Amino acid sequence: MPERHPFPWGLHALAQCLLVLSITVFSSKTSIWTRWSMFLLIAGISCYLVCYTTTGDVTVDQGLGTAILIQLMVAADYILITDIQRDIYPKDQSQRVKGAEADISLMKRFRRALSLYTTPRGIGWSFEPRTLPKPSTKPRFAFVSSRIARALAGMLIRTFASVMVNSNPAMSGNTLSARDMGWFYHTAGVFAFALNAVAQINTVHCVLAAFCVGVGISGPQEWLNVFGSPFDAYTVQRFWGRTWHQLLRRPLKSCTIFVVTKILHCPTGNPYTAFVSLNTVFLISGLVHVGGEYMMLGRLGLGTFRFFLLQGLAVSVETIVSNVLTLSGSSLASPRKAPPPTPKLWVRIVGYVWVLLWFWWCLPFMVDLGILAGTYGPHRGLTFERLSKLTVNAYHRLAMDV
Repeated sequence: MPERHPFPWGLHALAQCLLVLSITVFSSKTSIWTRWSMFLLIAGISCYLVCYTTTGDVTVDQGLGTAILIQLMVAADYILITDIQRDIYPKDQSQRVKGAEADISLMKRFRRALSLYTTPRGIGWSFEPRTLPKPSTKPRFAFVSSRIARALAGMLIRTFASVMVNSNPAMSGNTLSARDMGWFYHTAGVFAFALNAVAQINTVHCVLAAFCVGVGISGPQEWLNVFGSPFDAYTVQRFWGRTWHQLLRRPLKSCTIFVVTKILHCPTGNPYTAFVSLNTVFLISGLVHVGGEYMMLGRLGLGTFRFFLLQGLAVSVETIVSNVLTLSGSSLASPRKAPPPTPKLWVRIVGYVWVLLWFWWCLPFMVDLGILAGTYGPHRGLTFERLSKLTVNAYHRLAMDV
């Protein structure tokens, strides 16, 4: 295991500044050598941060490692793959012709770069996904109040999920896997892990939304819900494409197209090309999330990588079964332009059960890494036993005071 140094936050900030600078100043006239030099500089910083530094907290390390490699993937998209000044534009404008970015002032380009960097889902931009939740119509004060309330609720849910995880003997280092102590502790551990992840992402999003809208940086319509409806998740494909956050959709799609068309040279229109694209998306996503795993463990565990590779397999099987049974009419080779009709209720119920069972089975690949790193357990915080003792002690003190 390489020697780990204290995490240099200034170097991490420098990598982000270099990315924003690249988005600001690079144009269609920028040479490929300049682009590669900047990308390799950011890549070098990112690799050093993930492989040779630590914050001293395994939970923070896991989140930071993933975020750093996500930033590297965004850098590959915006610096190497995409002509950022020409191919990305506000969705109410037409695409620019090559060289038109010369007419834009440096300050406008800087504001544009900041907007792109802080809007990973592309809200208001040409690559905004059509499957995002509808924008809020609430006035500013009502929107800020609702997001503050959601953030507080998210904190309570995170606390409850943490207590569940820390109280679970299957996740406290007694075993190597959440599966090893029976279905009950397996189910409770997976549920708490997923609940904590959703609550954490949603809480951070609500805090940022309340702040930015409250101080006037942006409007309520720019802060769509970070997650879609759980009722859309009657297939694994719909879970990842509609219910789960779409924060990585743009760089994943861009990098996948580049790999499939420029590196693998897969012809368009062939049945296997869509299959390769689908699995490449999850392959890249797995590689990105390996950063958090490595920074947390100090070595490769590959549990997260296996988890994401399995998602591509599940979606592929779903598509084959769907085509055979003609439930949705979708096709890997030539998907419909119009969305398929909503399946019947019994089909969706079967789908919900399938999705729940699928994640019940495959999520331990991610959960088990936390067991190895000591992320869970009584040493990490409150458990139900400690909470009950605190409650009883508080009750007795109150009774004595009365």
